[in-house]
Formats: sequence, C-alpha cells, structure tokens
Amino acid sequence: MTGQAGIKVLVAVNENNLRNTLARMLKAIGGFAITVAAHGSEAWDKARQQPYDFVVANWHMPEMSGPALLKVLRADSKLADLPVILVASELTKGQVIEAGEAGVNDIILLPLSLAVLKRKIDGLRQAESDPQALEAERHDQLGLQLMEKEAWEDAPKKASSAPPTSTWKSTWTTTPSW
Repeated sequence: MTGQAGIKVLVAVNENNLRNTLARMLKAIGGFAITVAAHGSEAWDKARQQPYDFVVANWHMPEMSGPALLKVLRADSKLADLPVILVASELTKGQVIEAGEAGVNDIILLPLSLAVLKRKIDGLRQAESDPQALEAERHDQLGLQLMEKEAWEDAPKKASSAPPTSTWKSTWTTTPSW
C-alpha cells in the first residue's frame, strides 16, 4: 500500500516477539515508517528527538511502563497530543480507568490481530477528522474535570462553552486501500 510510508510510528515494546509482530502488522497495514524502542525510557527519548504520528506501547515494560510513558508524553506541551495506543495481555477495570484518565487514545488486549490493529489505527484517523468525535472528546474531558471538582450543577452550563481538547494533526494525506 502506498501513501503511508510518511506516517511515523513509534513502537515501544520490550518483548521481541510482540515488537516484531507489531512491526510486521504495521508494515502490512500500510507500510508505516516504524521506529522501535525496547522500553518506555527509550521511547521517551526517541519521541523527544523526532516527531511521530502515533505511538504503540506495551503496558508492562522495564524502566518505564506504557502508562508512565503516556503520562510523560501528556505532560510535555510538544507531545501532549501525540496519539497513544497501549497494548496489554490483561487489565483490571482500575487500570483501564487509569489509562483513560491519563489520556490514552486506545487499548488493545492481546492476542493481537491484524484486524483489531487496523481498526484501532482507523479510529485514530477518524477521531482526527470527525468533528463529532472531537466534540465528544471535549465533553468527556470537561465531564472528568467537573467530576473531580464535584461540580455537578455546573455541567449543563459549562458543556456548551468548553474549548476543544485535542488538536492532533497527522501527516496522513491519502486514504489507504484497506
């Protein structure tokens, strides 16, 4: 497939088999330009050195876990909008909530399949270009902020005046043929 080679993906996975499988699947989906990192700290260094269109990170990694990587990316003003997909073999409800609150874009539970990976990437692309998805994200973020403040009565008033929370713009210029 052509047109995807300019899309830069950072794959942060400590397990060789999973890292190689993700790289092969990403190439099969669209020939993405893939950079690999063996753990979260290495991914953090690479993300600061060059721009990426999205990150796929393993939940459990040495030195810096996937959720920790997500949090440092969100805390960096230059990388805060970088889409992140976390991959895990199993998660608790609390872990899913933690990832959501930290700003994860999506989660993939293993075993990994080409169809699921493709669907998650398509979801990132759709969220970028769908005004309704951006509006839903805006309302979701506002709702979380109001819940933290226990400002239940303010929800209807503030929902219509909140600014958008995501401004991610990728370099995707063509629609893949998948």
